[in-house]
Amino acid sequence: SIHPQSRALLAVPALAILKQKSQFRPFVGDSLDRLSAEVTQGTCSLTIDGSGNVERVSRRVALRVTRSDGRVLMQLGRARTNFRDKQPRLPLRTLLANEEPQEGLSKLLSGDLSGLASAITFGPQSLLVTRAPSRAYSQLSLNNVFVNAVCTATTNDDVELPGKQHVDRALELLRNLEAYSPTDVGALQEVYLLQLGDDQVCCTWLLPHYADMDIVMRGSPPRTSRRESVTELAEGMLLARRKSSVAFPP
Repeated sequence: SIHPQSRALLAVPALAILKQKSQFRPFVGDSLDRLSAEVTQGTCSLTIDGSGNVERVSRRVALRVTRSDGRVLMQLGRARTNFRDKQPRLPLRTLLANEEPQEGLSKLLSGDLSGLASAITFGPQSLLVTRAPSRAYSQLSLNNVFVNAVCTATTNDDVELPGKQHVDRALELLRNLEAYSPTDVGALQEVYLLQLGDDQVCCTWLLPHYADMDIVMRGSPPRTSRRESVTELAEGMLLARRKSSVAFPP
């Protein structure tokens, strides 16, 4: 892993570009300070592509659990966004500096998902690089690039999660979701409010065709281009993680 001081030093040119491009926009100072703090803490890195655009690169671990009836556990929205996310996504966690995917997965499976941890069987892992515009740093016109370690697992239908919602409340939580069909009675009857780390999230078991990987990871794979240095950076990060042995809990 990169030493924090080295990471901060490498980010200086990218931060300078962002400052120059946003110098006439109001209230961007706080955003630049937050972004610089993230780089120092190791939760992200900054890179510049061949077109001179700055991209924020971070690592995440995601869990794709499929039940025997084919439904996939999906996160629908977060309390801090008033549960108004339009697209579902897999339960996931951003990895901190020097944190390995198996460590992040263990933390993801603690708390309200601890009952699930003892009832799942892990399958293959995959690595997926996705890109999406940053909502947190929208004033900076910044793209997020996520290096995702996606862990697949299966479980039976007897898993019980806490925080089950009444049908009326469940319908209210599902209403904003573009991928939800009112005829999906199964999802309506299994909506839960869970505490995942610092977030309270809404989860349910959705039909598998709602769990398209490119959608749920909030972005599509980056274009392959010799001009886009982020692709080479991501591949280097993935190679380093592979060499450190990605072993997930049994």
